[in-house]
Amino acid sequence: MSGVPDGVRLGELLHRTGKSVVHAGTTDAGEPVVVKTITTDEPYWVRCRARELATCAAFAERPPGFVAPRVRYADERTTVYARLPGVRLHDRRHLDADLPPATVAAVRAAVRAVAAWSPPGGTAWSALDGDPAPDPSATIAAEHANGLLSDGERDALHRLADRLGPARAFAHGDPIPTNILLHDGAAVLVDWELSGPRLPGYDWAVLFVTGAAASPALAAAVLAETDRAELRDAFTVNLGLLLCREIRIHRDLPAPAGLDRLRALWRRRLTAGGS
Repeated sequence: MSGVPDGVRLGELLHRTGKSVVHAGTTDAGEPVVVKTITTDEPYWVRCRARELATCAAFAERPPGFVAPRVRYADERTTVYARLPGVRLHDRRHLDADLPPATVAAVRAAVRAVAAWSPPGGTAWSALDGDPAPDPSATIAAEHANGLLSDGERDALHRLADRLGPARAFAHGDPIPTNILLHDGAAVLVDWELSGPRLPGYDWAVLFVTGAAASPALAAAVLAETDRAELRDAFTVNLGLLLCREIRIHRDLPAPAGLDRLRALWRRRLTAGGS
């Protein structure tokens, strides 16, 4: 039976959603921990938890050049992590103000470090059984069917995706402001349940979609990082599909400020690179 293990005392409730409950805690030895319990049986979220545990195991086998989560205990529903110090970059999904240069530099360094790491066994990430890597071509078709891409945008994205081929890189998968901790001048990424193989530059595109409208400094940093031959086309594909996702997320909610402006910028990139 799953539950809080012996030797761990629950403390403050940190977060509660329809899929999980997260508490602060302390071990009998005085180590601060985070206790995360999945509360749903939906296959998608069960796979996400399995993916996060697999990523943590990979970090333990091949320590990365950045601070990574360490699992202290796991059963079928509950995971106990060593608690990482720091405060969230922001308490919402989207930034609402510009970031100071030092913070931009810290976030940039954190995402760059993740991009430089490869899982054990080489650069190819072995997806979990029954959990294949996302297929950008299928996502392009789905967003077109949803009415979020025009025929021309769909065709241009398919051309770029075909040009990119099978190249994939390990990514955090969800470096939104709530998943970035700041501590002692450095940034640390948490919540790795969407990690795995993605088109190169995926994490940069997530940062851009959730932070660029409010933070010109962050926008400039992301565009500088992705203005390279090996990332330019992939960033354009990632950005377009993530903007579609963001529109879907906010269909019944107020849209974040600046989303239309980001979409216009993306269309200019697509016109320049997808012909």
